Amino acid sequence: MFKANPQSIIDTFKQASPLGKLAEADDIARVMYFLSSDESNPITGENIPVSAGFEVYSGQPVQK
Repeated sequence: MFKANPQSIIDTFKQASPLGKLAEADDIARVMYFLSSDESNPITGENIPVSAGFEVYSGQPVQK
């Protein structure tokens, strides 16, 4: 989704993420693999964001 954007936009989103990165296809694939395994048996009807923590971004400037 982000690869079509200019690098400056991608960098802005990376800086806003608590992990300093964007979620990649492998990150999503690992969650899908887990959810298809017996280990995820007790999980039902949940939304699981795979966003490298971006959903917790408050919009506030990063404190340095």
